[in-house]
Amino acid sequence: MNVKDLALAAIVAALYAVLVVALAGISFQLVQVRVADALIPLSIVLGWPAVVGVTVGCVISNVVTPMPSVLIDITFGATANFFASVLAWKIGKLKYRGVLDAGVSFVLVAMLASLSLFSWTMLHTGFFGGPWFTIAGLEFVNGALNSVFFVLYLFILVWVAVHFRIESRVNDFVGCLAAAVTVTFVVGTYLAWLTGMELWVWWLGIGAGSLISICGIGYLLLQVLRRIEIR
Repeated sequence: MNVKDLALAAIVAALYAVLVVALAGISFQLVQVRVADALIPLSIVLGWPAVVGVTVGCVISNVVTPMPSVLIDITFGATANFFASVLAWKIGKLKYRGVLDAGVSFVLVAMLASLSLFSWTMLHTGFFGGPWFTIAGLEFVNGALNSVFFVLYLFILVWVAVHFRIESRVNDFVGCLAAAVTVTFVVGTYLAWLTGMELWVWWLGIGAGSLISICGIGYLLLQVLRRIEIR
């Protein structure tokens, strides 16, 4: 890496650390939306500077973790970011054409349809019923949130089908999705071990946040960066 790349990596690391610390309230929870993870997909266009940046940034920011072991959270959190950003980078460089493009789009739409169904079924289970809004008089918020999630997933379902048909950005989204899955399984697994909670609870919590931060905010940020580069 040259001086320019090192400077870019330092900027990404600083941004990552600042976002985590500034939004610490939602960066370390069970259902954590780590907005800083939206920088992970930038490796698709920036390469190694982004990979190094999100890795070092995680090392710096996880120093303030409320988890039982700072060392474990730093080590495995940074490892998750490293592999997630490298995977996104490599997949993002692939190009899908013809039948494969249609096949990947179909899989993505099917996954989002499943998420929509999952969100609807949550209306009849206790997962979103607690422990966030258990105060008397506020239980209705849980049902309202599920309704919002359901409508949101349906909106994303339609948007993905149209967007990938027009823009042909399947490779970008698959890269983001691969990064989100990597973060979910690595972070969710070691946090479940650290806290002694059920594995599926952490996977579901980290997964929901990663979809928002990486596949949502991160993907949009990536497209903005692509358009700026084109101009």
